[in-house]
Amino acid sequence: MASSCMSSASRKVDFSPVTSEASVLEDYPTEMSATEALTRVKGFCSHPHRHLCAFMRRWARVQKEHLQLTQIWMGLIFVIGGLIIGCAAAGIGQASEKTEELQRYWFDQYNWLAWVVVPFGLTLNVLITRCFFDGTAGSGIPLEMTAFILKDGDPNILRIFSIRIGIGKAVLTLFGQLCGASSGREGPTVQVASIILLYSIKLADRFIPPIRKELDKPLGDSGSHLRDLYYRDAALVGGAAGISGAFNTPLGGIIFAIEEMGGRFTKTLGQMMVLSVAMAGAMSIIVQGYHVVFESFDADENEMSDTASLWVSPIIGVVGGLFGGIWAMALLVGVHMKKLFLGSIGGTYTWVFVCATLVALIGYFNDGDTFGSGFEEASVLLSNTGEGLDGDHEELPPKYYFVLKGLATILTYLTGIPGGIFAPTIATGTSVGHFVYWAILQGIDKSVTRPKVCLLGATAYFAGVTQSPITAFSIMLGMIDSRGSYVPAMLICSVLGWLSAQLVSPRALYPALAESRIPPLPPESCQKELKALPPPQYISKKDIERQADFIEVSMTLPRITHV
Repeated sequence: MASSCMSSASRKVDFSPVTSEASVLEDYPTEMSATEALTRVKGFCSHPHRHLCAFMRRWARVQKEHLQLTQIWMGLIFVIGGLIIGCAAAGIGQASEKTEELQRYWFDQYNWLAWVVVPFGLTLNVLITRCFFDGTAGSGIPLEMTAFILKDGDPNILRIFSIRIGIGKAVLTLFGQLCGASSGREGPTVQVASIILLYSIKLADRFIPPIRKELDKPLGDSGSHLRDLYYRDAALVGGAAGISGAFNTPLGGIIFAIEEMGGRFTKTLGQMMVLSVAMAGAMSIIVQGYHVVFESFDADENEMSDTASLWVSPIIGVVGGLFGGIWAMALLVGVHMKKLFLGSIGGTYTWVFVCATLVALIGYFNDGDTFGSGFEEASVLLSNTGEGLDGDHEELPPKYYFVLKGLATILTYLTGIPGGIFAPTIATGTSVGHFVYWAILQGIDKSVTRPKVCLLGATAYFAGVTQSPITAFSIMLGMIDSRGSYVPAMLICSVLGWLSAQLVSPRALYPALAESRIPPLPPESCQKELKALPPPQYISKKDIERQADFIEVSMTLPRITHV
C-alpha cells in the first residue's frame, strides 16, 4: 500500500498551459511532482500578494513587448481624419442644396439670365480652374485613379492632392451649380476627402516622432518607404469615407473603394478603411441628422408581387444598362473630340463657351429642369404624389427628360469645370425608368407602380454607367428606406445593367477617363510651383515592377506591423 502511494506521488503531473498565455508562465516549471505542486499551492496561499505581484510584472513585461504604439497612433489619425471628412461632406452637401435653391430662384425670377449666366459663368469657372486650381477639373475620381499609378515619390502628386486643390474643388463645384451646370457634388467630395486624410497623415508624419520613424521604414526591396504606401492608401480610404459622408452609406463607401478605386488590400488597410468610413458616416449623421436622400419614396405603397418582379426586373435591367452604356460611350467620345480643340487657348475657351451655351439652351426650353444635380426631379419621379425634396408638389418631368439630362451632363463635363456625375446619373436613370414604365410596362400590368420602376431604372442605369454593379446597388439602397421586395429586384437590375452595358461600352467609364493621365499644365496657369515639376512618371500596366509592388505590399505589411 505504501509503495502504491509512493509510486503515485512520484508520478509526474503535466501542468503545461494550453492557452496563449504560456509565455507569461515561462518562469514556472512545466512538469513537477505532486509534492512540489502541493508545496507551491501552500506557498501561494501563505503569500498570495507576492505571487500576484510577480505575475502582474511578468504580464506587463510581455504586453510591453507586443504593444504597437505606432499602430495605435495611426488608427487614431484615421479616426480623426474620418471625423473631419464627415464634417466636410455634410458641409459641402448642405452648401450644395442651398446653392441649387439660389440657382432655381434666379431662374424662376429671370429665366432670360440663363443666356448670360450659364455660358459666361461656366467659362469664367474654367478660366479660374486653369489659372489657379489646376487639378480640380471634372469629378476628381479619374484623377485619383491616376494617382494610384504614379511612381512612389513623384512630386506631381501635388497636382491631385493639395490644400489649394481641396478648397478650389469645393468652391468651384458650388460656383458651377450656381451658374446652372448639370453636375453634382459627390465626386468632388471624394477628392476633398482624400486630401483631408492624406494631409492628416502628413501632419502626423511631421509632428509625431513614432509615426515618422515608422513611415521611414523601407518597403521590401522596391526602394520605396512605408510613407509612400500610406500616402497612396490614404487617398483610397479617404475616397471611401467621402462616399460614406456624401450619401450616408458607409457600406457603399467601402464597396466603392474596393470595386472602383482600388486593386490591392491588406488586413491593415481594411481595418483603417472601416474606421474612417464609420467615423465619416457617423459624423455626417451628427451634423445634418439621419435622413435618406429620397424620402419621397414610399416603400409600403410601392410593393410589387414576386411574379411581377420576375419579369419587370429583367426588362428594366437590360434597358437601363444599355442606356447607361450608350451614355458612357458618348462621354468618352466627347472627351476624345475635346482634345482636338486643346491646341490653343482660343480654341479651348471657344469649346467651353459653345458647350456652356448648349447647356443654357437645353435648360431654358425645359423650365430649368436640367440645371443642377437633378435630385429634385428624381425625387418627384420616385414619389407617388409628385413631391420634391422640399415636400412641395411639382409636375413630373417630361418622358424624354433622360435624353435632355444626359446630354446636359455630357456638355457640362466637357467644359472642364469641377463637378461630379453621380447625382446627374441617378437623376437620368430615374427618368429612364419613367420612360420604360410609360412606353412598355404601363400597358402590360396596371399594378406595376411608376416609383418602383423609376428606382429600378436608376439602379440599372447607374450600374451601366459606372460598370460597378455592387457599388450602384449599395449606394441606391442607402438613398431610400430600404425594405420591401424591391431590394432583390434592385440587385438583379444592377447586375443585368452592368452586363448589358458592356455590349455597348466594353470599357468601364472611370478607368477609361483615368487613362488620360495628368494633362499638361495649361499655358495660362499662374501656379509657378507646379511649372517647376518634372513630367509625371507612371507605373506601366505591363511593368512587372508594379505587380511585384502589389505583392510586396501584401507580404510586407503584416511583417512590419508586428515588429
